[in-house]
Amino acid sequence: MTSTPRVAALVLPLALAACSGAKSADTANEPTDVDTSTEDTGEVTEDTSTSVDTDLSSFMQADATGCEAVDGFETPGAASYFRGGYTRQADGGWTGEEEWHLYANASWRALGGEDCVVRWAMVATETSAGACTTCTYGLDVSATLDVAATTCPEALYEGDETFSTTYAIVAAETGEAEVYFASSGNLLTETAVFYDGAMGFLTPRTCTWF
Repeated sequence: MTSTPRVAALVLPLALAACSGAKSADTANEPTDVDTSTEDTGEVTEDTSTSVDTDLSSFMQADATGCEAVDGFETPGAASYFRGGYTRQADGGWTGEEEWHLYANASWRALGGEDCVVRWAMVATETSAGACTTCTYGLDVSATLDVAATTCPEALYEGDETFSTTYAIVAAETGEAEVYFASSGNLLTETAVFYDGAMGFLTPRTCTWF
């Protein structure tokens, strides 16, 4: 299998929703001469709720198109993406998941292969951005294989049940972002978003051969 960057995706939607309370049964039979109406002041209340979706799975092409052959010879393999998502916790640390998605080609399917995912549970702490002088954030990340959520054959992730690295992040006010490896300054992502307290990213589509 060719070497590919080992990162993934936490599906990280954040939402704040307002709810209205219903009138209780204890007041359902109030005397009709009691005015319980609320005065309408005519003011418009601004909706400050937010809905931030950092799951970029919808950007993945869920098939093996373009990853069927090497030098004209059909070869077992798959189209490959890494997806990641993180949320900042109350204590300032970050948690999330990263996933390696594989979309099997016909040759691999003929050998018993199928679409699958490897998932790691992630924890991270904020740090310097390292070699990326234009980056605004750094995250030291550590991964532990999530066996229950992993569907790929063990041979594909053997030796990578745990890993750690540091990401450097350029975050724009629009929410768009770029994620780099802090040690080298090499770009990791094709698509990324970063909001206060949430981050998601997706690497470019590549072909992996077995």
